[in-house]
Amino acid sequence: MVYSGLVVPAPLLPLSLVVERPDAIGTAIGHLSAMAITSTMLTAYTSLLLGYGIWITLLVPVAGLLAAWIVRSEIPTAIEAVGGGLLLAGVAITTLRRRSQACIT
Repeated sequence: MVYSGLVVPAPLLPLSLVVERPDAIGTAIGHLSAMAITSTMLTAYTSLLLGYGIWITLLVPVAGLLAAWIVRSEIPTAIEAVGGGLLLAGVAITTLRRRSQACIT
C-alpha cells in the first residue's frame, strides 16, 4: 500500500505539469481549503482501510463478484459459482490449517 502511494505520483507529476501547466498546479495548491484536504484524507484513509481489509481477509474474489453483480448486473453461471466455491473452500482450508498449526506450536 505504501509502495503505490510513493511510486504512482512520480510519473503523474511530470504528466500533470505538461497537461495542467505549472501555474495552474500552483494556483490549485495555493487555494486548498481545509474541507478539501479533510475530504481527500478521509477518502484516502477509508479506501485504504477498506481495500486492505478486503485483501487481508482474502475476500477479493467475493468483492469482485459482488462488484460485478452490483455495477454491471452480471450473474455468475453455475460453473463460475462452483469454481468460486472451490476457491473459497481452498482458501478456508489453507487458512484454518495454518491457524491450527500455529496454535499447536
